Amino acid sequence: VGTEWTVGNLSWAGDIGFSSLRKRSVWTIDGEQVGSVESDRGLTFARIYNASHMVGVDRPRELLDLFTLFTNASASNLRFRSSFRSSEITQPMPLQSHVWIGFVGLIATIVVLIGVAVACRERLFAWWVKRRGYGSVDRPDDVRALNDGLDDAFVMSEVSFKPIIRKSVDHGLLLDESMASSPDDDIEIPRPRL
Repeated sequence: VGTEWTVGNLSWAGDIGFSSLRKRSVWTIDGEQVGSVESDRGLTFARIYNASHMVGVDRPRELLDLFTLFTNASASNLRFRSSFRSSEITQPMPLQSHVWIGFVGLIATIVVLIGVAVACRERLFAWWVKRRGYGSVDRPDDVRALNDGLDDAFVMSEVSFKPIIRKSVDHGLLLDESMASSPDDDIEIPRPRL
């Protein structure tokens, strides 16, 4: 209905819509009426009966007939390439050159990444050691906290990973007085003498 209204209001060849002089004919396939065809001033409008907006799904035979009519095609001038059958393929096809180019590119990328890692190993390893805080290397977080002027009670950067030699058993305390401070430093905790 929308297409017919559009064609009725369309302006072409000096007039609007189909004129009263248009040629109208019934379209039949194998003796069955399947639609109608109207033609006027170089415009042809084909209507297929009992079809929705998806004519190729609803009426494939009628659409094929319409296609062959408008393209001037027939079985004699249509040629299709035949597909391969599995019995015709005797040996697998060799890899194309673009596959080899991709493979070589992948290998080259891996080699370059390994080369960069070897060239920068000292920098990478130093960063890792510094980040982990091994030995006497200061951790960036601890240095920043100390520079911000935070109280030592909230910063555990004083903890050392060096082995501590103790002469006596530590009674319930995890840290020595030299390792960390607390807000309660003024209070003296009595310790048993051994």
